[in-house]
Amino acid sequence: MLHFMQLNKDGILLKSGKPATISDIADRLGKKERRTKEIIGKLVDLGLINKGGNNTRNTTYSISEDYFIMGGFEGGRDGKGMFSRLYQLQSRGQLKNITLEDADILLRILPYFHFQKYYLCSNPYEMDADEIHHLNETALAELIGVHRNTLINRMKCLVRAGYIFKGVGIGNAYFFQVNPDIMTREVDPDSPDARVLRQHFAELAKIDEKEQMLKELNLN
Repeated sequence: MLHFMQLNKDGILLKSGKPATISDIADRLGKKERRTKEIIGKLVDLGLINKGGNNTRNTTYSISEDYFIMGGFEGGRDGKGMFSRLYQLQSRGQLKNITLEDADILLRILPYFHFQKYYLCSNPYEMDADEIHHLNETALAELIGVHRNTLINRMKCLVRAGYIFKGVGIGNAYFFQVNPDIMTREVDPDSPDARVLRQHFAELAKIDEKEQMLKELNLN
């Protein structure tokens, strides 16, 4: 979808400067138009995409500002000038590792990652790191409106695919962080917090690679 987005265009999906049609989107997704209509319909129902226009000739599709903002704006969410960026090249390369259902969860959790620490939390704009309220699967499932078991299964897939990091904190309480190379709210995407988190993801990727090799050799 982000392939169709351009700066200062109100999130409308475009192709060659004009509103993208279902045919354009289907071509980009590599799917048939019928299946694309089903996908877009579901995303509209979920509130992730807004459908505009009053007939088929002037229909527009735009990404909800609750999930993506591209271009200039004054205050941003809560007047803090912060917004989510989903990196197109990184995410496009990893999309093959997740299902549409996984991607749905990824989009739903975007509003809940901390602007600096990347934790999934209920107060993503909290300035005091000690006051960040981490979200477990139960609380997160309630916030985004999905069944807890569904979320648990989808989060496992997102962890394996390298979108989400699951860590253990004080008292064996676990927490989730998003990959800074997939999404960020920071002006400087190479901040100290982002660099540390990238190292965690790199280490997990190496472990996963070794496990896959052992699996292929039937040694694990």
